[in-house]
Amino acid sequence: MPAAEGWALCESLLPLIGCDMQLTAPVLAIMAALAAMTGRLDAATELIASARQITTDFDLPRTRILLSQYHGLVLLLAGQPAQAAAELLATARMLPPGHAAALAFGVLSARAALLAGDTAAAVAAMEWRPGAAQPPDASDDPHYLGLWYGTAARLAALDHDDAAARAWAAAAVRAAGATDNLWSSADALVDLAWIHSYHGDEPAAQRELDAARRQFARKGATRGAELAPRWASQAGPREAAPG
Repeated sequence: MPAAEGWALCESLLPLIGCDMQLTAPVLAIMAALAAMTGRLDAATELIASARQITTDFDLPRTRILLSQYHGLVLLLAGQPAQAAAELLATARMLPPGHAAALAFGVLSARAALLAGDTAAAVAAMEWRPGAAQPPDASDDPHYLGLWYGTAARLAALDHDDAAARAWAAAAVRAAGATDNLWSSADALVDLAWIHSYHGDEPAAQRELDAARRQFARKGATRGAELAPRWASQAGPREAAPG
């Protein structure tokens, strides 16, 4: 769903849910993410703060955990990937080890850490073991599959496991492309562009980056399209990820 349509839907829901704060907080958080996607960062910051305050005022710890994914995205789009990684990792650690949500928040944190240039934090967040990473089951949620494969591809490249890096980056694009989530698809294409850039294939990197920016544009995510070149060019020196 394009960001503008999502925003309109959220606005239409707010009067219907009235004083139900357990529903209001997530709607405000989604609106924060949508505002950030479209570059309205001040509005996004205010909305996510309001949503989080509701969870404090009304003692809604489970809802607070749910909001973390949107808070992390707002921070990422505000150009604060390290803070996003810390927020997402803190949430992962609130959950039982091995819980599906804990794993997802860990991977989200790892990807944000990589975008911040902090490989060690990414390794810790994802509990990455070079050469021993086990991909999720193919029946898992395709959004998670896309996220895991894209993040793992970057880490594999840093481990000099080029075959896995290329295979997993392609798998990320396939998994995310099988969904109707334009943001997930764009993210996976950005990761594939990074892999191509890392291996010195700039024409291929530019091709995938252009495809990612088209997906962000379809989403109406102008801020994502703006940041995509930075996210796709974080290759840096070929140094192995710490084991």
